[in-house]
Amino acid sequence: MTTLQWFRRIIRRAVCGVLGHDNLLQFEQHRLSLRCAACGYQTTGWTIGDIPSRAEVGGAPGSPRLEARHAA
Repeated sequence: MTTLQWFRRIIRRAVCGVLGHDNLLQFEQHRLSLRCAACGYQTTGWTIGDIPSRAEVGGAPGSPRLEARHAA
């Protein structure tokens, strides 16, 4: 990593620290998370499981199931 690349990375992180992250949805197979467009920070996200039956959830049919994902 060159000095200029290092400096740009530090500036991006500082801007996110002051103004907050510019979060975008990141879709992967069986996973959904938020990723900052400026600095690359990524949340732990959520695991997208199978669609449960309506009796299990009590929600609308066809709505995807989201499970909380915890950092290890």
